[in-house]
Amino acid sequence: MQAHLAHWLELPRSTDVDTPNERDLVIDVIVTRYRTEEALLSADIPLFWRPMVETVSRIYVLKTGKDFRVTRVTQRMPWGAFFSRVFCWRGFFPKALASEDDMKWLLGNAIRRSLEGVKVGS
Repeated sequence: MQAHLAHWLELPRSTDVDTPNERDLVIDVIVTRYRTEEALLSADIPLFWRPMVETVSRIYVLKTGKDFRVTRVTQRMPWGAFFSRVFCWRGFFPKALASEDDMKWLLGNAIRRSLEGVKVGS
């Protein structure tokens, strides 16, 4: 996930900026949790745990270090995609329901959601 995250953002490193100004922002992203499988039964209580990615993003001003925005985003696989995988012939075999591409999609959407409301060039 770390390699995909670095490729997806494709931003210059903050350490490469020689003279930062007040409008230079830095984003730190941490994947705090992720889940690739479902649990259908837990302590005799039926549960559906969809594949998910949880991120915490901190956007701050490079020059001052002051926080601009801190967000925690949980992105889950849509119910339609989840049920289509659980209730098909592949769902009967013990295997992760989310592929690597699914997890990349979830991660990309979590980052996009954490950046909503941040205007570029403002």
